[in-house]
Amino acid sequence: MRKVFLWNVFLNRIDKLQNHVSEDYVIVNADWKFSLSYLIDMYTEAGDDILIVSALTDGDQVQNNLRVFKEEVSKILEGRNVTVNYEEIIQPSEFRETQTCLRSFKAIAAKFKEGDRIYYDMTYGMKPYTFAMFIAMAYAAKAAKDISVEQVLYVSLYTGSTADKEAGKPAIATLWDLTFLFTLNEIAGNVVSGQKDSSDKVFDFIISDED
Repeated sequence: MRKVFLWNVFLNRIDKLQNHVSEDYVIVNADWKFSLSYLIDMYTEAGDDILIVSALTDGDQVQNNLRVFKEEVSKILEGRNVTVNYEEIIQPSEFRETQTCLRSFKAIAAKFKEGDRIYYDMTYGMKPYTFAMFIAMAYAAKAAKDISVEQVLYVSLYTGSTADKEAGKPAIATLWDLTFLFTLNEIAGNVVSGQKDSSDKVFDFIISDED
């Protein structure tokens, strides 16, 4: 079994002034700069075989972010006795044609193999690439034996009011567990024509309209 951590590399300058919080995850160390680092920290164990797939565009800032991310991962995994490999997928910085998105899907899908456990950070990246990653995971999970998507992470950022910024208060980065979206996609993918009414009842049962 291999654990695959997948993300689009952050495009902009790293903002060090962020407080990471979550109602969905138990955060032991809130000092990591990158959202994927939290999944790596929480879900790696001794003896794990790890692949970290980073999709990125060209540019000095992106390359610097990837370098800092790898340094951060090294700190996380220090002493855990794991095997880690890195692979990159280069994506055009400008989305000019649909073929670009198709190639991204193909490149991502090719990274998975039978037995993989996938951890996906969908926070960053251009929306077509994020969507392509999601579909590539769905395809791999259905086409290969014993592949499962364990976590889908999204981080929302609240930068604060003008007064907060002037006071130098850090932004609030909230980690959300969106794995249920992948589960819903699997359910929807197994519905056949003519089952909408009965399927709607299933969703009424599993999804409450009340807070």
